[in-house]
Amino acid sequence: MNFFKTTCILFFTLSCFLANAEEFSFGSLGYTKHIAGDPHDSQNNTYYSDPEENGAAFGFGFGTKGDGFGSDIEITYYPEVTNKIAAATNAKVSSLATLSNFYAMPNVGNSSLIIGGGLGFAYNIVDTNYSSGGVTFNKEKTQFNFAYQGLIGVDLGEMQLIYKMSNFGEVKGGSGKASNNATYYSDEFDNKYHSLNLRFLF
Repeated sequence: MNFFKTTCILFFTLSCFLANAEEFSFGSLGYTKHIAGDPHDSQNNTYYSDPEENGAAFGFGFGTKGDGFGSDIEITYYPEVTNKIAAATNAKVSSLATLSNFYAMPNVGNSSLIIGGGLGFAYNIVDTNYSSGGVTFNKEKTQFNFAYQGLIGVDLGEMQLIYKMSNFGEVKGGSGKASNNATYYSDEFDNKYHSLNLRFLF
């Protein structure tokens, strides 16, 4: 409810500034660094420190800009990456996120800066793969989380170059019985993406 109220207030406030704004749609391509923040299992056994893996992002959306402000709604797909979160454990992660972004756009010469952030939701898939001493475990888990991000970039008219720092909440991998019938406790970590994105406006 608080998220809904906050979003409505932001949309109403921006609509006052963007009454004569330019509408646009966009497609985007991005280079990402996925970060498994503070990985541990459900018994609080800690793993590697914030492992990272490079990946990609593909998105589309629509928005408005004008009078020094802008807003948009974007849907972005982050294809599967594999993070080694412990010596014997890999977590394959993919995300589909929908966020509403709001930003200031101060003019700088023939371009405008983009400084702001966004709120929304992310659908996350975590596929756990464990193998050690002949004991194996593999299970997938999906979850729907609150998401937020910070934005900084530049608007060049028909293109935007944006750096995003996104957090899609704490996610969990699968749990259950390993191949030796012992209990495998779910792995947990903060699902973060840092990405450099090129938007093509039309």
